[in-house]
Amino acid sequence: METLNVLIPTDFSIVSLQGLQMAKMHAKKMPVQLHLLHVVEANDQDISEGINLTALKVKESQALMNFNSLKESGENFQFQSKKGLLIDEIDLSAAERSADLVIMGTNGADGFMEKISGSKAQHVARYLTIPVLTLRLHTPITELKNLLLVADF
Repeated sequence: METLNVLIPTDFSIVSLQGLQMAKMHAKKMPVQLHLLHVVEANDQDISEGINLTALKVKESQALMNFNSLKESGENFQFQSKKGLLIDEIDLSAAERSADLVIMGTNGADGFMEKISGSKAQHVARYLTIPVLTLRLHTPITELKNLLLVADF
C-alpha cells in the first residue's frame, strides 16, 4: 500500500492541531507520512529589509519549541518552519513534500473583510491543486466514510 503524504499547516492552536488528530486516525488504516508546517507570516519587504527581524526570529524559535513539545509527547511527524506568505508557503511545501492532501483547521470567516473574501483556509483550498480538508473547531474526528464533492461546472 502506498504511503499517503499529508501536510498539516499549524499555528499550534487547538483548531490547527485537529488536522494532526484526523491524520493520526487514518494512519491506523493506511501508511501515512505526516508533515507539519508552521509559517511565520512576513512579506518580501519584511524579510529583505529586516523589519521586525528579531520578532520573526522569536516566532521561529517558539515554533521550534512547540514542534519539540509535540515530538516529546510521542507524535511522529516531520516538521518545518518557514517565513513568507501563508498560501505561497503551504503550496511550496506541498510540492516539496509531494503531498497528497492538506488538512488544516479553520475558525471560519470572522469580520467584514473575511466574510467578503473568505477565510485563509478557503484561500488555500482555492489556490492549491491538491485536495484540502478543512476542519472547524470541535469537528468530530471520525473516519471519513461519505464525502460530498461540490463543483461548479
